[in-house]
Amino acid sequence: MKEGVRDGLLAVVSFCAVMLAVQSSTLIDVVDIPRDNVLYTILSTVAINGVLLYGYQRDWLVAKLVLSLLFGIHMLSSFALVAISMSMNATGNAFVLMTGLLCMAMTLGWYRSAFSVEG
Repeated sequence: MKEGVRDGLLAVVSFCAVMLAVQSSTLIDVVDIPRDNVLYTILSTVAINGVLLYGYQRDWLVAKLVLSLLFGIHMLSSFALVAISMSMNATGNAFVLMTGLLCMAMTLGWYRSAFSVEG
């Protein structure tokens, strides 16, 4: 298994943790994801990124480019949630803050391993 695939799996799992953290905090009033759709959102995120990571393992250029776009969206979403949770003083937002920072770090780790020049 490539290092980029492992880093990608960690980035996907940490983004799912952010979505679960938002559901368990008071940010759910701000971010309007219905509680009924959380499981479907997490499963579809894992499935789509899993297929793309399989393509990345097989050295498909399209999979790498689509993953870079999706992980960019994940990182921007996590950054926005971290900014919102820092501005609100409510219950459960510390967990959103920590998982959001973890998600951004894991996503940057994927970018590092995916676009590093092997010498």
